[in-house]
Formats: sequence, structure tokens, C-alpha cells
Amino acid sequence: MGEVNFSRRAFLLGSVVLTATAAATWCKRKADSANAQELGEEAFKTLVGLHRFSGDAKEVALGFANAPTALLLSSYEVFFPRFMAARVPWNVPMELESTIAEIHVDKNQHRLAALPSVAAAHAISLTPASKQEPLWDRIADSIKNGNREIREIVLQNLITSSLPSPDRQQRWSASGRLLSCAIDVIKQSEQAPQLISPASMALTFLLNTRATLASKADTSARAGLIDKQVLEPDTADRNAFTVADRS
Repeated sequence: MGEVNFSRRAFLLGSVVLTATAAATWCKRKADSANAQELGEEAFKTLVGLHRFSGDAKEVALGFANAPTALLLSSYEVFFPRFMAARVPWNVPMELESTIAEIHVDKNQHRLAALPSVAAAHAISLTPASKQEPLWDRIADSIKNGNREIREIVLQNLITSSLPSPDRQQRWSASGRLLSCAIDVIKQSEQAPQLISPASMALTFLLNTRATLASKADTSARAGLIDKQVLEPDTADRNAFTVADRS
């Protein structure tokens, strides 16, 4: 399969916009129907909840597996700060993996399966470039996982951890293999409509990464890969546009 075709890219970009619009609409309705102060207090409690987790790997693993939706989604944005601060960031995924092997949960096993890669995503911007490759490989393997829920959790955390910012600009990066795995998710969605959701997430991650590379004036093969496979229309599309313009 060649580059992602333009119509698919356009559809995915539209999906991202629609998702964001739907989320904003939902928040507005909630604000209209509930006391704004109560909503603020609830958000504050959720963030404080993340800071209450100690430096114990088992507590974090069980907390991630059993977290209510609000706390889980907050952890995607702010990944257990006390736990991360107490450790060498690039070693966290291995520690969590060892811990998970020793515990059992009755539900949400997919969350535990995704957790080491989630931690890897959040560790990248805290890790020297020379030590990032094992993190990239771990994340790439999870994106290729056949379990949809695992794949989506990891992609959602890639989105939040790759958001362009002055801090992330210094160290955030991704390997060609990781970028290719994300691109493959988009390509697969052409024949599998059920993958539109993870494909939209993969696209957002790729756009975040491209923006960060651009901010660093990075013209490496990684930037070229995203440009060629995702952002630029393929030859057939360009020819179609040219014919349409001439007519």
C-alpha cells in the first residue's frame, strides 16, 4: 500500500476536529447544567488524586487499572508525578512491567498491559536522546498490538505526551519505526472502518511530532517520513487536482 490517500487524510483530519468539537459541546452542556464551582472542585480533586499516589509501583499499577474514568484520563495528561519524580524516567517502564507480572486484577487487564508503554511515552521528554530507543521500541510494539483497547490507550498517551511545548521541544523525538507503526494504523483504517478512532489518534500524534520537529528546524528522515506518507498528496491526487484546475 502506498502513501495514505488524500481523501482518507481529509476524513481523519475531520474526525479529529469533530471529536474536539463534540468534547467542547459536552463540556459546555455540563457547565450549563451544573454548578461551575462544583465542576471546578471536582477537577481539582481529580488532579490532587494523582499527586496522592506515592512512589510505589504496585500502588500506581493498581491505581491505573482501577481508576474511575476522570482519574484515568487525568493520568494521561499528568502521569503520576510523584512516582515519576522519584525515579530515573527511562527505567520506569521496566519497573512497572516487573510489578505487573506479580499482581492480579479481575477487570481492566488491558490497562495493565498498556501501562509500561504509557509510562514510556511520558518518559521520552525526560530522557536523553541516547537512551530513548528502548522506549520507542516498546511503544511501537504496543501500537502493533491486536488488542484495540491497548492500542488506543497507548495512542491517547502518545498524543498528550507529544503535545508541542517549550519543555518537550528539547528532548521529544520518535524513531522511524515508531512513526511507521503509527502510519500503518492510518493505512489499515482504509480497509477496516473500526480502526478510524485509533487512526485519528495516530494522525494527531504524528502531527504533534511533526510540529515539534519543525520547531527545532529538524529536516531529518523522520520529518520527511511524516511529510511524504501523511501530509503530502500522492501523485494520483496531484494529477487529479491538476486536471481539475485546468478544466
